[in-house]
This record gives sequence, C-alpha cells and structure tokens, in this order.
Amino acid sequence: MLKKSIIQMNLAIICFSLFIVTNANAYSDCRSIRLVHQAYQQILKRSPYHHEVIRDSSRLRNGWTAKRLVRELVNCNEHIQKFYRCPRQYVNILYRHLLARNAESGGLNHWTRKFKSLKRSYGRWTACKKITRFIYDSPEYMQKFGNHRVPH
Repeated sequence: MLKKSIIQMNLAIICFSLFIVTNANAYSDCRSIRLVHQAYQQILKRSPYHHEVIRDSSRLRNGWTAKRLVRELVNCNEHIQKFYRCPRQYVNILYRHLLARNAESGGLNHWTRKFKSLKRSYGRWTACKKITRFIYDSPEYMQKFGNHRVPH
C-alpha cells in the first residue's frame, strides 16, 4: 500500500513538473505517464526507469496506443528472460499479463501444444513472440481492454 502511494505521489510530481516546463498537453502528458507506469507494472512487474517513462510517454503522445506499448513490453527480451521457464508456464504468464486472468485448462493445453510446435520449428524466442501475438490479438483482449487500456 505504501509503495502504491509513493508511486502515485511520484506520478503527481512528474505531471506537475511537465505542466510547469511545457505548459501544454498537461492532461495527455499525465495520462501517458500513468499508462507507462501501469504497463510496466502489469507486464514487467517493475516500475519503469526514468528514460523509459520519457521515451514511452512520448511515443503514446505521438500516436502509439496503450495496446502497442503492451505489445512492445511483452515481446521485449527482458520479459522473455524474466518469465520464460517452460512453455506451459509461459503461456499462463501471458494469460495473466495480457488477459489479466489465469488460463483455463483447455486454452492452456492448446497454446502449450502450439508453443512447443513453434519452438521446434523456429526456436524459443520466435515461439514466445508468436504465441504472444495470438493471445494479444484475441477477441478477448480487444473486448476487455481495446486499444487504449492496459490489462489490469
């Protein structure tokens, strides 16, 4: 609870600083910074570094959607290195990170088999990215989060 309060206070300070420095787009600046923090917490389970906040909030203000930011984070090397242990476990992680729920047994078995097949054909990194794409592009993701919300 204290950590969440500190993060919220830091966000407020950053937003206020941006308002004073730029005096333009304060709402979109604050919203983009909030989305960056939410995405890093949900996908990488950590707070973004300062340079990541600046880079990614700029991307959001310049046309990226929250969905695109989520895709970039879940496909980054850090995510795969941090969370991949075996295909079944990684598929369940993707369900939690992208759909904000655990995989049901049918879906888990289906995507695990698909993952193993892709891994044999293309290797682990490509299999991770392809399975991510299937889940990320699912109707469930769009229905729950659309283009402008971070999974939570």
